[in-house]
Amino acid sequence: MAQVLVEDLDPIILEKLEILAKLHGHSLQAEITRILEMAVQSEETSSKQVNMEKVREAAFQMRLKLVGNIHTDSAELLRKEKNK
Repeated sequence: MAQVLVEDLDPIILEKLEILAKLHGHSLQAEITRILEMAVQSEETSSKQVNMEKVREAAFQMRLKLVGNIHTDSAELLRKEKNK
């Protein structure tokens, strides 16, 4: 397992982390690990939300481009393609 050294940590931050660890019944190391894991998960979720926003915007732009065009029934196109 990898180790991380945090230098020049503000003593107040360290004290708050120790308090959180006690409140959650964790060691200081376990509490810091939990916080880091939550931060990474939050970032992953945030990235996925940003990606979904891009997908929705792209779909919206595509719908705008298609407004007013005549569209054929895809089932009919598939039937024609199958009968070739």
